[in-house]
Amino acid sequence: MRSIFRNFKPVILISIPTTLVTLILLELVFRFVIPAATYPTSFYDSETQILKYDTSLSSGLITLGTNASIRTQWNINAQGWNNSYDYIRSDKPLVAVIGDSYVEGFQVDVNQRFSELLQQSLSGRFDVFSFGRSGSPLSQYLHMARHVQQDYQPKVMVFTIISNDFLESVSAHNNRQPYYLRFNVEGENVTDDNIQPYTISGTNSIWKKSALVRYVFYNLKLGRIIRSYKHENRKPKTITGIEDFEKVKPEIQLAIEYFLERVTTEFKNTRILFLLDGPRDCMYSNNLDNCTERKLFNLFKTTCKAYNVEIIDLEPPMRSGFGTDGTKYEFKIDHHWNVEGHKLAAKELEKLLK
Repeated sequence: MRSIFRNFKPVILISIPTTLVTLILLELVFRFVIPAATYPTSFYDSETQILKYDTSLSSGLITLGTNASIRTQWNINAQGWNNSYDYIRSDKPLVAVIGDSYVEGFQVDVNQRFSELLQQSLSGRFDVFSFGRSGSPLSQYLHMARHVQQDYQPKVMVFTIISNDFLESVSAHNNRQPYYLRFNVEGENVTDDNIQPYTISGTNSIWKKSALVRYVFYNLKLGRIIRSYKHENRKPKTITGIEDFEKVKPEIQLAIEYFLERVTTEFKNTRILFLLDGPRDCMYSNNLDNCTERKLFNLFKTTCKAYNVEIIDLEPPMRSGFGTDGTKYEFKIDHHWNVEGHKLAAKELEKLLK
């Protein structure tokens, strides 16, 4: 053993310092030259069972892509949401915008998100507060809305509907997010599932202080790859999360009906608006007839009509913009709305809130 160590000793003595110097240089590069994404720290409100953000770090820079080509500023307000202002009630009627990462809006500057654009255009007539958290499905929107109603009494609730909201709301198809409300669908019966507390890993918080780790985890999307490997049985994940639409359609239908029944019953004195994303990939590829996203949205729209709730469908204006001048509403490296997507959403919402 000693002879082996003696043989490799020169290599070890050279490689360890070289590795350390390389890591230090990479740390500096991803801190100052190609800045790695810095996300806010999660905070779990055990009283409301809602995942928000820690307010101790109030602002930061998120970068997207290997070259950090997209750089956006975020701001966590006193209530724990990504917003440039605190939620202080006035005598103006309130519009509460509820949703997932599209409402959270880390992909654009905080003041370029559609809820803040709407606040600017409706200033003097409405207040606009947004409540968005990445990964929230349709079922979690109901849970968030209950607490928004209790704390803020909004005049209008806007729910942003994305194609992956549906299947992830059903407990049997989503074992990754027990800290969000999900629906138990058993036969023809649907009930709220129990919400499990969210556990924040102290180890992750320590490692993520390193710019190099954040670059690998976020910019190179290693975290997403790991989650996919662990939770999706190593199958490629579709945008909708659905491989066979007809197979899961009955469960999704029941989940949608339950959600709409709860919303229209529990918030009778609140105007409800649903803002539907467009099936963008299918639209760009001219494949709308066989589009799972479109089937989901059509199922949701048909059910909404039965419950007499208002819908803002972004597909027609998105198709118009794309057909007229080729406008696309997401980034080449990220499927979330870009600035044009947020502008369009704000514009369409403003039409109904004038």
